[in-house]
Amino acid sequence: MARQIVKVDLKKQMKQYYLPPQGVASVVDVPRMNFIMVDGKGEPGGERFQQAIQVMYGMAYTLKFKVKKEEGKDYPVLPLEGLWWMKGGGFDPKRREDWE
Repeated sequence: MARQIVKVDLKKQMKQYYLPPQGVASVVDVPRMNFIMVDGKGEPGGERFQQAIQVMYGMAYTLKFKVKKEEGKDYPVLPLEGLWWMKGGGFDPKRREDWE
């Protein structure tokens, strides 16, 4: 008999993080979680950035299908999120080469 697959809706289960109220700024304390991430420097969108994104999504989908096969849980791979900052504080959108 085939294993029943349990669908997990992370956006529903964690909607305070993925579906915040519109038009209202708020501070959210995000609990400790595991993420696939890449550190880099400079403007996003170049060849190295595209390669890093491809590797991250490849890993994310490999893990998704492994969990589905071995644990019977299916979940969506959520959209990419990016965090950029500049050393020394502040942020200048015109100095993309200095973005971390």
